[in-house]
Amino acid sequence: MRAEALQDTDESWDKLEGRLDLVGFTYQQLGGLRSTRGDMLAARPVEWMLDWLGKQKDRAEIYQPQPYEQLAKVLRAGGWIEKADDVLIARNNYQLLHPTTTWATKVWMAVKWAVIGYGLEVWLSIVWLIGLQVVGTLVLVASPVGREIGWVRSAFYSIDSSVPFVELNPLVHNELSEQSPQSLKYYFAVHRILGLILVTFLAAGMSGLTNNQ
Repeated sequence: MRAEALQDTDESWDKLEGRLDLVGFTYQQLGGLRSTRGDMLAARPVEWMLDWLGKQKDRAEIYQPQPYEQLAKVLRAGGWIEKADDVLIARNNYQLLHPTTTWATKVWMAVKWAVIGYGLEVWLSIVWLIGLQVVGTLVLVASPVGREIGWVRSAFYSIDSSVPFVELNPLVHNELSEQSPQSLKYYFAVHRILGLILVTFLAAGMSGLTNNQ
């Protein structure tokens, strides 16, 4: 079923819990000729929209992403970018928690949710990277080598060890790596791997590769 515009009132969908069938229903805009920006569906809180989508029948037994994707597409086209992102995040949460989703997919989606907000909140990976730098600095400063070189050089070494292709002081840092105890070497080996993973997620998120809209 297809409509050019979808116009309604807040109460239009009352008492339809579990009986609404939106799968395959497409529309071009939210609001008709007589609607204003204040009363059209797109202007309502995103919580109302998610409750509307939650009335979809059989949604607990069958994963049905199309109603979410259709709403997000129309919201984005109308300039409601933040609401469109919220709907897509809800779509991903719906898939993550759905009983038909395989465990492998759940694990992958949980990682994307935590690290990059399903590709819709790229800033999360930057927060993780900053946190990794802080932890690396604290670990190094707590060691005899770190106490000797001080906070500033420890912070530079932490950045060097976690951001690929960044070498702030390669000669000094190579020497520092050789002087570190084995336990510190093991930690920074993990530190480098985590940094590479986070930078990869960041790059993929900024390019849109992790955002399956």
